Amino acid sequence: MYLRALTAVSRPSIASFRRFARLVLDAPFCASEKDIRPYGKDNVWYIYTDGWAGREPVVYSGGVGKDISTELELLNAFSCRIFIYDPSPTGQETMRSSRNQHKRLTYEPLGLAGRAGTHVFAPPRRAEEGSFRKQATEQDAVNFTCVRLAEQASQRGHLEIDLLKLDIEGFEYEVLDDVLDSGIVIHQLCVEFHHFLPGHTARQTSRAVSMLRSAGFRIVYKRGADFTFLRDR
Repeated sequence: MYLRALTAVSRPSIASFRRFARLVLDAPFCASEKDIRPYGKDNVWYIYTDGWAGREPVVYSGGVGKDISTELELLNAFSCRIFIYDPSPTGQETMRSSRNQHKRLTYEPLGLAGRAGTHVFAPPRRAEEGSFRKQATEQDAVNFTCVRLAEQASQRGHLEIDLLKLDIEGFEYEVLDDVLDSGIVIHQLCVEFHHFLPGHTARQTSRAVSMLRSAGFRIVYKRGADFTFLRDR
């Protein structure tokens, strides 16, 4: 009887155990920030929006993929202006959808990189996922036009950016180098580091995190390779 009762109790799955273990491992990296909250459905990002109400926060977002639910939730909650960049066919198809049209959202079919010009991308590893990524070789190369974030912001008269969100498949390292060198003020940064992709290493991510800390950013949320940083100075 007792044996049957024990076997009837559902056991936690390996996936749920890994998620719990990841939360435990990530917790020491995160500063306490009670007002940070999740935005988005498929791709959830934790964002600190204290002080956004009653003004027009400026948001730049690199990477569309198949989901801009985070950006749409921010638009519904605040009177922000959002500028999205993604040169890929996947991103362009997503942005053609009528549900992703908004008067305060500007989409540019361009990539973000450390230098303006043509860059080599690799096609998606899985067609259903659709992410084009930074490519180290010419094999199966796809070329897309990229721009520098600092130049784009300067052209629009934005000397400060409230939130920069980067999910750009390996280009984040050079973009962060360029943004910090440019002098443009970023108040908050959400970034997925792609050290798990071919051609990248965990050392690159460690260097980027160290560089951001030296520039006055602190980690307020971390889940695996997804980080949220706030700038204190």
